[in-house]
Amino acid sequence: MTIAEMLIKQGRQEGIQEGVQEGIQEGRLETLETLARSGVAWPIIESAAGGDPDTLQALKQRLAASGATTDSQANGGVQPDPPP
Repeated sequence: MTIAEMLIKQGRQEGIQEGVQEGIQEGRLETLETLARSGVAWPIIESAAGGDPDTLQALKQRLAASGATTDSQANGGVQPDPPP
């Protein structure tokens, strides 16, 4: 195998890995978006995101882009528990 072929193979493997990671991240965002739209309290969503600020920011942007306003956004990121 030539050096060029090795580099091409390595590039393909890295590309596949990046694609897998992007798919996982997209799936996470879809799940978190579903939680937010279902009225789940923002602290629970933060916990489900593992406290990752990049993921939470991407979620907020996604919700804003779709025109969605959730109670959690209206309350500055904290949704109160429903009354008993």
